[in-house]
Amino acid sequence: MMKYMASGLVPALFGLMSLPVMAEEASWSCRNSDFEISCADGACASSEAFTPMSVHVSPSEFSLCAYTVCNEGPTTQYAVLGDLMIFGSDRLVSNYVGAEEGQFETAVVTLDTVSGAATIHWAGPFQTPGVCEL
Repeated sequence: MMKYMASGLVPALFGLMSLPVMAEEASWSCRNSDFEISCADGACASSEAFTPMSVHVSPSEFSLCAYTVCNEGPTTQYAVLGDLMIFGSDRLVSNYVGAEEGQFETAVVTLDTVSGAATIHWAGPFQTPGVCEL
């Protein structure tokens, strides 16, 4: 065993084994502080006045708050593709007063873990960039 430790093989294996654990524990917070984009009928537009969206995602939890509404639930889809992490949920429950019981919202966040840039897609028309941090 000592010969393998000296060669760096054992530390390298332990390092590789810890990578999935770190990814599984990652929790990201994102905001679209600069602008909001909505798309409909084949065109996208930036909104002049908006309230920043706040998103918190992990492999197990998903929370998206915009304006006076928060949608929370489990992350139901999660993938890692190189430096990209994709979080999705189709089981978000809205705290909106008029929300129907048993109705779920759907949202997806695609995150570049190197730059911290994200794309947030929620509630039909909203496809907006965000900046995220661990």
